[in-house]
Amino acid sequence: MKRRIVTMLVALVAFLAATEVRAVEDPFKKGSFLAGIQGGILPGFGSTVYGDYVLADLGKGHFTVGGQIGINRRVPDSWAIFSSKTNTKLNMFSLTARATYGLNLTPKFELHGGALIGVGFIPQGYKFTPGLAWGGLLGLRWFFTDNLALSFEPQYSNYGTCLNLGLTFRF
Repeated sequence: MKRRIVTMLVALVAFLAATEVRAVEDPFKKGSFLAGIQGGILPGFGSTVYGDYVLADLGKGHFTVGGQIGINRRVPDSWAIFSSKTNTKLNMFSLTARATYGLNLTPKFELHGGALIGVGFIPQGYKFTPGLAWGGLLGLRWFFTDNLALSFEPQYSNYGTCLNLGLTFRF
């Protein structure tokens, strides 16, 4: 199963790199706003909604600040989400601030890395146990239209998923 997922990810990156589609020439001007939604897996599965504001346009790069909300269901064994035998699951909710630095590789591809910090919650009955949520990310966006991008964002977060795929909208 691991080999299939890695093969699909490599095929997706190869497809995106070989595709010739017109994209924006300067997608991240100061004052732009990016909003995205992602679905992720490992460990478990979940979804994330985020927003980033471009604070500075740095030539071929840009600096953003924003926030994200994540809802996740984790399982102790990362690959057990593909098995019906797992009955131990842990629901999580996180609210984090994020800061990223992005580099425009080409007019249609952008590579970014960043950090996350905030608060995470684990519901236990009618109570929520809070904790420090933190992590880092490395992502790639492919703009297939002027304002819409496919995003792939591997990240580590103690309250989130690791492999995220989604859409980013530029305003």
